[in-house]
Amino acid sequence: MKKQTTVSTVSTVSTPPAAAWTEDINKSMSNVINTVFNQSTYDSMTIADIERKIKELSVASRESMRDMYFALEYLRISNRFKENPGYKKAVFWQYLEDIFTIREGTYRENVRAFLKFPDESAKYGVGVVAKIDRVCGCAKAKKVMDEIRQKTELSKKPLPRSTIETIIQKNRMTTKIEKTITDWHAMYEAEKIAHQQTIESLKVANAIIYDLNDQIVKLKATARKISNIREMLDGVDSLGAKMHEQVVQAVIG
Repeated sequence: MKKQTTVSTVSTVSTPPAAAWTEDINKSMSNVINTVFNQSTYDSMTIADIERKIKELSVASRESMRDMYFALEYLRISNRFKENPGYKKAVFWQYLEDIFTIREGTYRENVRAFLKFPDESAKYGVGVVAKIDRVCGCAKAKKVMDEIRQKTELSKKPLPRSTIETIIQKNRMTTKIEKTITDWHAMYEAEKIAHQQTIESLKVANAIIYDLNDQIVKLKATARKISNIREMLDGVDSLGAKMHEQVVQAVIG
């Protein structure tokens, strides 16, 4: 009797590629965090404390950006950027992009936001302020800012971005479409009068043309008469010359 042997197979479950990639990324980020700063600093903090710290850092970052743009604007207005030996003959925008990698359009938009609403730009971000200026227009920008400020004070906490967006869209600039009413009857009457005037002008022109044609016919007839008279005179002169010659011959002969 043969002894039966049972072969057990162990199935291995492999980690999906996407999950493995995410796991590797998380490990790498954890290593970076521990390298840059002590993770235990945040382990002992509550979520409210961490969020508060992040908001404080965000505002501080925006305030630093505001001060940076004010310093750059000073260099632009005073032309002191030319004191940099490499940019004595350069324009400010070239200097700005080369040294600070900031494009002219971005710079102008940020400076305009920081100058008009320095506190709001630091609080909500220059992107929000720039959008209010762009979408609602200069005339409504302050009104929108006041509304956002009032709602924030009433709620006693920062407004959600969706609420701010609703306020912006509610006050967006609208293109005024002026409806014009066309008086078709008045247009018809004006065209009718103009048409009648054209007809009268044509009648006058045709009458003048008729008179001119009549004068031309008469002038042609007169010309023909003059031509016949000239031929008769030429004949008379020829006959007189012959008679004169005959008289002379008779006298000589």
